[in-house]
Amino acid sequence: MTHVYYPSTITATVFSREDALHRCSGLAFILKDLSTRTSHGNVDVSLERSSCILTSCGFFDSLLPLEWEGKKVLTMLLPSEHEATLEEVVLQEPDTFNLTSTDLQHNGTYHCWEVGSVAERKSIMLTHGALRTLIDGRGGEEIVPVIMIAGAKVVVGGFLVDDIFLGNAQAAGSSSGQNWRPIRVYGDEELAVAASEAKRLGNFPWRECLFRLRDGEQCFEPRVFDYRDDV
Repeated sequence: MTHVYYPSTITATVFSREDALHRCSGLAFILKDLSTRTSHGNVDVSLERSSCILTSCGFFDSLLPLEWEGKKVLTMLLPSEHEATLEEVVLQEPDTFNLTSTDLQHNGTYHCWEVGSVAERKSIMLTHGALRTLIDGRGGEEIVPVIMIAGAKVVVGGFLVDDIFLGNAQAAGSSSGQNWRPIRVYGDEELAVAASEAKRLGNFPWRECLFRLRDGEQCFEPRVFDYRDDV
């Protein structure tokens, strides 16, 4: 997958975790709350605490550049092994694509960020429905702030939402969700084979562990926690 960077317009701001927690009581509250959540026994150990966090406008203002204050922020908690590359990952424009469930009955639109080395590249995925809560109502060119946390580092960056980004999301959505009709794409035999495969793998195996798609892409969909009602 190809990702776009905007180094001339968006730059990464790096905090130590200790400094970020001191500056932002909201971050401290969320991380403490997440540490008490019941873990999923099937999730890979390295990805078990990976999370996407949704918050309301202004929640993380103390960590944002002055011109971004009042914006909604996407926060991603990643395994500590990705600490060294956060400053690059946080400036990615997420790639938009559709992904069908194993039984082919569901087709969802996702946005993903690539993490890890070239040899071990992984895609961290977020549904369009979750991201839409942060971008609805944006017009023209707007920046969505992104905070990524791994190990002892907290990095603030973001990506640009413009007409091209919104158009790509709309195009993907035209054949996903309620618009998806598997019988228009697959024959009865293909659907039967897929149903059998789903019994073996599960319908959404990328939610349980790092999963390798048929094209070789390794992907994982972290749990999403919505703290917008807690603001």
